[in-house]
Amino acid sequence: MRIVVKESDAKRFERTIIERYCLDDRSLTENAAKEAFDALLGSLEGRTILILAGPGGNGRDALEIAKILKAREFDFFVYPYLVEKFSEPSLALLKSVESNAVDRYMKTDVLIDGLFGVSFHGNLDDGTKELLDIINESGSYRFSLDTPSASYLNADKTVVFGFWKAEAFLPSERYKWGELYLRNPGFPEEDLRIGSTGLYKIEDEDLKIKGIRGDSYKNTRGHVLVMGGSKAFRGAPVLSSLSAFKASAGLVTLYSSEEVLNGANKFPSIIRVAELESLEKYSSIVMGPGWNGGREEDFKRALSSHLPLVIDSGAFEYLKRGVRLGGEAILTPHLGEFERLLRSYEIDSDTKSVDGLSEALRRLSKESESTVVLKSSVLWITKGDEIYIYDGFNPQMGVAGSGDVLAGIMGALFKETQSPLECAISSVIIHQRAGKRAREKYGYFTSEELLMEIRL
Repeated sequence: MRIVVKESDAKRFERTIIERYCLDDRSLTENAAKEAFDALLGSLEGRTILILAGPGGNGRDALEIAKILKAREFDFFVYPYLVEKFSEPSLALLKSVESNAVDRYMKTDVLIDGLFGVSFHGNLDDGTKELLDIINESGSYRFSLDTPSASYLNADKTVVFGFWKAEAFLPSERYKWGELYLRNPGFPEEDLRIGSTGLYKIEDEDLKIKGIRGDSYKNTRGHVLVMGGSKAFRGAPVLSSLSAFKASAGLVTLYSSEEVLNGANKFPSIIRVAELESLEKYSSIVMGPGWNGGREEDFKRALSSHLPLVIDSGAFEYLKRGVRLGGEAILTPHLGEFERLLRSYEIDSDTKSVDGLSEALRRLSKESESTVVLKSSVLWITKGDEIYIYDGFNPQMGVAGSGDVLAGIMGALFKETQSPLECAISSVIIHQRAGKRAREKYGYFTSEELLMEIRL
């Protein structure tokens, strides 16, 4: 797990480390260039390369890469942009590769973007916007250094230096960054992991689930109740039920209408009921997959049970300002559902910015007394103050039913984890790992195929 910093704070964090250890700026720049070159090497060989160098630190990094390319006899060109604003060190670097300089943008196989970094602020002027539009439409493979320039360029790959940047993980902006690579230009590793930003990036190795114990059996592995389904969405609660089994639940009961239950007949492991008696025998409830209105009494009953709850899709309409879930619930909205929940709880925020999205998540978590998992290609998870980010970046996970699979995993893992937050984080990792395996195995896949790749 690593801390994540906002772009506006990145330089301050780096400067603190540099001063603490008396690090040399020139050495850090050279190291950054070497790290970036190593990350890009497989995509550079045998191709023509254009390096766009701006007047700031990213431009110096780009010019250092140009020196490496020149020493290794790559076919490259340099386009210095706003050269009148270059510092003396940048001008010296430019002079060392000036024999390959060009006056204007030219189309090449690969483009290395070192125009603007985290220090860029304000609006783009017409000339810069025109340049970035040309780059975006060029067909060149685009590599950005540390950040896609002006948050406007669309990169195929971005090499991030030092700290993960929070802007890379905004759901509305993630596509601009392409594949992400984190490289350390020479900072002490422990200083890149410890901090008080309130934002953390989780990795697959952060999974804490140990799997089923040798003496476990169905009555010790949890009994999940799935409340879901409607005439229009019969498959959703079945997917949740099956994924709960795959995530170690010993027993799963599906409570729904007769028409939904009849469709689940081919899965004899699922207990099917059209009427609910006592809820005491269940260890958790997954509520909402496939609901399509008219379930308010079921919602109230589940809430009054004080059992751990996973609240998904169709149950969100019963959440509003003043409805508190007691801390033992996980909400799993996608972006559209999240916006509707904010309105229901009368929370105003700009979810297009890091601060706005963070505030909205924290306020919804506190107002509803729940753990919130915001689903997109990037998942943001919070219980109160700290936010945990998982970078899925797997578009195939957007398939119908994927969220129902995640809800079932959560229902099962309540039994295996110490808190709703730990349950949410572990479930997201397991779900995303299954997605990676399914992508490797099938390419595009269905949620039924996703189910088969769930592993603890």
